[in-house]
Amino acid sequence: MNARRRAVSLKCIRFVPLMLVLSISLGCTYAKRRALDLTDIVDVRYDFSLGLAGAKVEVTEYLGVGLGIGAYGPGQEWYGRRVAMSPGGFFFHIPVVGVDDTCIDNMSQYSRTSILGFSYRRNPPPPIERFRVGVRGLVPLIHLGVFINLGEVYDFLAGLASFDPAEDDEISKGEDIDLGEFNREKPVAPQEMAKRARKAEEEYARLEMERQKREQEREEKAKQEREKRDNPTQ
Repeated sequence: MNARRRAVSLKCIRFVPLMLVLSISLGCTYAKRRALDLTDIVDVRYDFSLGLAGAKVEVTEYLGVGLGIGAYGPGQEWYGRRVAMSPGGFFFHIPVVGVDDTCIDNMSQYSRTSILGFSYRRNPPPPIERFRVGVRGLVPLIHLGVFINLGEVYDFLAGLASFDPAEDDEISKGEDIDLGEFNREKPVAPQEMAKRARKAEEEYARLEMERQKREQEREEKAKQEREKRDNPTQ
């Protein structure tokens, strides 16, 4: 009996190092992800300014007001874990109206328009990245923006419970995102197309059956009315 106990004890002892390695590995992965989530909270934008001056305050993707005039070249803009190429363009803002990221060769793809503080951009970032609060400044030689990303604050807090609303735990810092490609309609998979076609056929068959039923009811009603007219004594 003692020999059996010793054998079981030895197996348990050999199992302990494996558990320790797994625990440390999982713990390091969790800590690394939370640390990256923390760095994602602050977004920056930087590019080369071509002159003049201006500033803009942005409160989410949908509110912003600025003042100034200038132009800047292409640069980079961070959205949490991901980074996008900013196109550069003109900057013109007065308190009631303004435009920026407006390029002569592509006026509509990236242009931002602000009217009475309400902003619109055709190709916005992913939904969780649209709730940022920050400022942008334009002076000779540099155009710089700094933002607190409220969506990434939520992602960090959710990450403490191992949730990942930003869907970025498996990617590295600095992964490229093309906002134009992100907002372009995704191609539909053949399986999804077949599913939609079957659903459309079923809906058509259902509507056709209802139409035929209504038609039969109308014909039956018309027949009864004719019989009443032809045989008024009945």
